[in-house]
This record gives sequence, structure tokens and C-alpha cells, in this order.
Amino acid sequence: AAGLSGLSVGWGLWETSGDGMTGGLGDTDVARMARIGVKAMSSEHGLALLDAAHHHGRPHAVGLDLDLRTLATHPVDTRPTLLRGLAAPAPATTGRPTATATAGARPADLASRLAALPPAERHHTLVGLIREQAATVLGHHTDSLTTGSTFKELGFDSLTAVELRNRLSAATGLRLSAGLVFDYPDADTLAEHLDGRLAPDGGTPTGQEATDSVLRDMAKLEHTLSSALVEHLDADAVTARLESLLAKWRASGAASGAAPDSGSAKEQLQVATTDQVLDFIDKELGL
Repeated sequence: AAGLSGLSVGWGLWETSGDGMTGGLGDTDVARMARIGVKAMSSEHGLALLDAAHHHGRPHAVGLDLDLRTLATHPVDTRPTLLRGLAAPAPATTGRPTATATAGARPADLASRLAALPPAERHHTLVGLIREQAATVLGHHTDSLTTGSTFKELGFDSLTAVELRNRLSAATGLRLSAGLVFDYPDADTLAEHLDGRLAPDGGTPTGQEATDSVLRDMAKLEHTLSSALVEHLDADAVTARLESLLAKWRASGAASGAAPDSGSAKEQLQVATTDQVLDFIDKELGL
């Protein structure tokens, strides 16, 4: 109303003693920013940047202490969008590949490697890639990640989930959703999804591979049901859904020795005509 200009500042990391803007950040958050070159600013440095932004005259500014050499070690596609044009990628180095180097490898190379592998080894390779990148994002060693744990159990939140998505997108060349780790909540499930996107034949499993995939999904469902709080569930709805799935499976005739079935007797009666009901009574009940 007074006609005064406003100033919006997007701040980087401040040095604090557990309060202020960065008071809610955990060690994982701080490590994540440090990996891309964002350094903690002293209060004096931050206030000096605020003065500079005020005198610059623009309505929006970003104030952060950034190590460009550290930023340059990250492939452009894995950086936050705002920082992508600030440093050219560092030249590739020789020697043992690091997690960052793996993320920066050409997607075509990964696709070629996978195409030459049998299904089980493709899956193993992708799980290894996912675990490597997940460990890097969390600041842990790969061996410290518990096998079979969900990303949520490992400590992923919305920010680290996006970083993992960015790294996997860069490694695979795939366009992946921001909610990737929530849609595919563990390394095995996510590896199957990536394999389906990368495999030359579309990744459609057959034979024992298909069986193993279904059984893994069933094991995850079993774990979900056993760990759920019954009082928080609509037990009737869950039961009805499970029975419906089983009826459809039996109706398909896929089960060994199972004849095609159109569903349970209750389901058949619900959709039967009068003549069909009378026929059922005559044949099944002998009345």
C-alpha cells in the first residue's frame, strides 16, 4: 500500500546452534547439501549477502555459500535446477568408479550392459545401482543399507526422494516421476520397474522369472497385511478384495489342476437369473 519494493531471498545453509531457519534440518539434510557444494554461512556472511541483495534492486535473490568445484563433480542432471548452469561438469577421471561417476555414466552404456544379461543378473545389476545411489543420497555406505527395507524405512523423505530420482534418471536416461520411491517403495520393486522400462523386449517376464516376480509381490503384500494395525483397516473391504482376486485367479484356469471357475457360489448367485438359481438348487442341493 505504501508503494515500497519487496525483496524475497532464497537462503542456503546458515550456521546455527539448532534454531532458526535450519533448526529443523537433520544430519542427512546437511550432508545432502554439502555433497553438492552448499556450505554453511556464518551470520555475518548471511547478513552481508542480505545487504548486497537489498542494494542490488532486484525483487528476488538467492543467498548461499557455494563451492563450485564440488558442484562441478556432479552431473548436470543430478543438480538442483537452480544450480545446473553455474559450473561445467568436471572431466571424467580414471580408476575405480565412484557413485557419482556411476550416476554420470552414459545411459546407453547401461542399457547395453543390461541387454547382454539374463533376467536375474539384470535385476541384480539394477538393485545394485539403486542401492549405490540411495546410499550416496543418504550419506551412508552401501553395505549399511538393510536388504529388503523400504525407502521410507531407510529414512527417505520428499527431498531425498527427488535427489534419488534425479540420480537414477541421469544413470538410466529415463524420465522418472518425482514420487518414484513412493510408487515403488523398495529396491527390488523399483528395479523391476526400471528393467521393464529399459529391457529391449519391454521387460515382460516369463517362466520362472514371472513366477518369482509374482511371489515377491505377494510377499510384500503379506508383509503389509501383517504389519498393518487391524483397528485402522476396513477389514471387510480388504477381505472382499482378497477373495475377489483369488476368485479371478481360479477363474482364469491358470492354477495347476484347477478348472476354470466363474467365482464363488455366493458371487454366482448374486448375478444369476431365476432359472440359473433354480438349476443351482437342483444340481447342488438336490431339492
